[in-house]
Amino acid sequence: AAPPGDRVPRRFRPDTREWFAVVEGEVRVDIEGQAPFVATRGSLVNIPRHTIYALETVGAGPSLRFVVNVAHATTAYPD
Repeated sequence: AAPPGDRVPRRFRPDTREWFAVVEGEVRVDIEGQAPFVATRGSLVNIPRHTIYALETVGAGPSLRFVVNVAHATTAYPD
């Protein structure tokens, strides 16, 4: 869960993709090589392996995401 304005800084998964479902609220998704978009309740988002992405909760209320990933997945941060 995240309050409005909360941000997940730019990062990537070098060894796996990441999936998440938006359960509540609105999340701005910025995936390298794609135009940014807002994912809303019911949206499923796939972040490809080794692709930089960032997230931000937008709108008036908090967001709730259900993230699916492999155990012990590595997170890397670009310079």
